[in-house]
Amino acid sequence: MRAVEVLVLQLLAKYKAEPKQRNLGAYMEALQAKKADPDLIRFLDEMVRVERNEGIHPTKLYTEAEADMTYSIAKSAIIAVIEDLGKQPTVPLLPSSDDF
Repeated sequence: MRAVEVLVLQLLAKYKAEPKQRNLGAYMEALQAKKADPDLIRFLDEMVRVERNEGIHPTKLYTEAEADMTYSIAKSAIIAVIEDLGKQPTVPLLPSSDDF
């Protein structure tokens, strides 16, 4: 889930989207407002539906089926985001050695 969030931040930079809050739902709304790919939004919407905050609560224990579903949704969202990021130049994920 954290990997998805890191990549979504890259999408926000690419689309110059400014969310009103710091959560996946607000990120998705900001990307929709900037006319991001509807298929990409669909994958992110699934992530919002799963909502990572409940999943990282210390008392939450996933069943095997819940864990598999969450992993599959996150994996699909990551693939969709990476494909979208590859369509146009964007800011780098990590600083280069020249930045130090």
